[in-house]
Amino acid sequence: MNENSQLRNTNYPLKKVEFFLRIALGVFLLGAAFSEISHAPVVMISIRKLDYPDYLARVLGIFKIVAILILWVPLFRRWREWAYAGLTFNLLGACISFILAREWIMPDSILAPIVLIVILTSYTLYRKRFPYVTDVENNS
Repeated sequence: MNENSQLRNTNYPLKKVEFFLRIALGVFLLGAAFSEISHAPVVMISIRKLDYPDYLARVLGIFKIVAILILWVPLFRRWREWAYAGLTFNLLGACISFILAREWIMPDSILAPIVLIVILTSYTLYRKRFPYVTDVENNS
């Protein structure tokens, strides 16, 4: 049994961790997305303190829901890279915005780096389970 099939094996020990992180991340982001779409007061305080337009909250919420669907539905496995990248850019942008606006004590400014770490961990475990297949590996 080669290394790739071993990693895709259903008994792969980190599969449960990766699955749990993906589900937990999705549930958290789903709550955040609905808060953004509904313009919850907590979200709007953050958006306004960072001097972003109000409509940005709704746009980010919609994109988060799309990313969650891509992460959860197995049919979209090839698109997961894009979902992880989009969520990473979203949270990196949030972290940078909070730093530049000097809003370090807001709950969102503390939560954004934590969620970013969860996203990167989930992506790393996903890549360990489904590594890239290169042209060199295909020809051998």
